[in-house]
Amino acid sequence: MGEYAIDSELDVAGEQPRGRGRPRLSEVQAKKIRDRIATVARALFIEEGYDGVSIRKIAKKVPCSTGVLYHQFANKRAILQDIWDDIYLACFKYCDKAASRESGPIEKLREFFVAYLEYWGKYPSHFKMIYLLDEREDQDAYWASHSKAFTQFDNWILPLIAEGVERGVLSVEEGISDTDVVLALYNICQGLSYRRVSQPKGNDQEEKKFNEFAINTILKGFSGPNA
Repeated sequence: MGEYAIDSELDVAGEQPRGRGRPRLSEVQAKKIRDRIATVARALFIEEGYDGVSIRKIAKKVPCSTGVLYHQFANKRAILQDIWDDIYLACFKYCDKAASRESGPIEKLREFFVAYLEYWGKYPSHFKMIYLLDEREDQDAYWASHSKAFTQFDNWILPLIAEGVERGVLSVEEGISDTDVVLALYNICQGLSYRRVSQPKGNDQEEKKFNEFAINTILKGFSGPNA
């Protein structure tokens, strides 16, 4: 199962719901159980598909009772969304590291989104995990608007957009907010990521060259008078 392999040495079988007289789980214990559930569920979703996996099957594989599982996650969708958050946090951390080597807002944005495309190419199973489902639910939109990962993403990207506009290297049309620009960049890059995962061009150098060309072309569309 590669990056989704289950660590069989992590034993949480003894962690049961707190009964009368039993002490409440510590934060460390609760996190250990939660992480174990997410790890097991991630492997099962990849192997059997989201619809083919039940809460009972996840609990049995952990192993823990369904009561323990439901104490940590409201339902199966909540587990999937927790996995999404972890994946996006890892992705944005990867992008932030790449962008931190630059100084100007345009250069930082370019490196961030080139790294974004590169990340999904390196970890295609992560991308497939996020787009595992053909249908979305209302709670997915709620998750996206409250996601720790996307809050971090906005906090990093929005100041760069604002700095770029202030310096005159980025231009935003009247009536278009900085948030609209971020959303446009993100959605365009999602399409490019899908191409990267489903139809790779070849070796890493060819992919990097294409990614840089694509991001440069996108950013030119937002160029300001001082760009």
